[in-house]
Amino acid sequence: MFCCAGPVAWACSWSCCFEVLCRQLVRGGGCVRLFTAITVAIVLSTVQVISLAAELRPYDEQWETPSLDLPDLAGKQHNIDSYRGQVVLVNFWASWCPPCVVEMPGMQRLATAFRDRPFSLIAVNFRESRSTVWRFRKLLKVAFTMLLDDTGATADTWDVQVYPTSYLLDAQGRIRYVARGAVEWDSEEIMQRIETLMPGRDARQAKLD
Repeated sequence: MFCCAGPVAWACSWSCCFEVLCRQLVRGGGCVRLFTAITVAIVLSTVQVISLAAELRPYDEQWETPSLDLPDLAGKQHNIDSYRGQVVLVNFWASWCPPCVVEMPGMQRLATAFRDRPFSLIAVNFRESRSTVWRFRKLLKVAFTMLLDDTGATADTWDVQVYPTSYLLDAQGRIRYVARGAVEWDSEEIMQRIETLMPGRDARQAKLD
């Protein structure tokens, strides 16, 4: 697995080295909490040099949407089939991936913008502990659903090769767009694309015409 790099390769290297050192020296939670806070602070302070330039491209693969059945931070299971009737953004991320962390505030703004619409945002974490993900969620002040892929099997099933990777599904559960890399999720272009996938849009447009 790879973290989309570029000008933030140093941040990835720093965070990985610091985490390894902490885990070797301390088995308790204090150092991990420090690592989490410092990593988030450094990553968010480098927003200007991290490119949110990945494109949301039409998904042309001829295969069905993979299964997804994972627990959230409270232990509740979420199955992708239960989201039928909604537009769904499925984001695969990890805390050690700076672009993953940097795009999350925009994801929260997107979720807020569509909070009264048939839209859901699901962030699937790759093989990290519940406590680590909980701390990142709290520090980043995001409220959307986070699921735990503790074995990495779901990421494999969804053909995740780089982080972050995101899939945009229509209300019928079909993958319509994919992004491999960080995206400015609250941009006007992204919001317009989501609008085109909203259930009942064709009927509403016909009435207007």
